[in-house]
Amino acid sequence: DAYGVIKTVMTREPRPRPRSVQLVVNQSSGMKEAVEVHGRIAAVCDRFLGFGLPFAGSIASDGRVSQSVRMRRPLIVVHPKSEASRDVRSLSVYIEAIVCGSEGAAQSRRGLLERLWNLVGGAE
Repeated sequence: DAYGVIKTVMTREPRPRPRSVQLVVNQSSGMKEAVEVHGRIAAVCDRFLGFGLPFAGSIASDGRVSQSVRMRRPLIVVHPKSEASRDVRSLSVYIEAIVCGSEGAAQSRRGLLERLWNLVGGAE
C-alpha cells in the first residue's frame, strides 16, 4: 500500500518538493524492523521510480493505541509516556522542523502535539 501511494504522488506531481514524500513505519517492533521495512520500500522506489525515499521515523507497536481508540481519546492525552506517544511527539517535531525550518521549530514549539503534551503536564 505504501508503495502505491508513493507512486501515485510521485507520478502525479510534476516536481514534488524535496522531502515532501517520506516514510513513517507504523507499528514497528523496534528501530531494526523499521529500518528494514524502510530499506525494502526504498529499494523498490529507487528501482521503479528513481526516487530515494527518505526515512522520517517510526511509531512503535503499542497496545495502548487500541485502548485509546476504544476510549475515543487521543493516545498522547491518555498515555503520554507510552512508547508510541513518544514516537508521535518526535515525529511531530521532525515535521515541524521541515515545515517551519529548524530554527522556527526549535523556537516556536507551538505544534498541536506539543500543546497537548504541555496540557497534560507530561504525566501518564
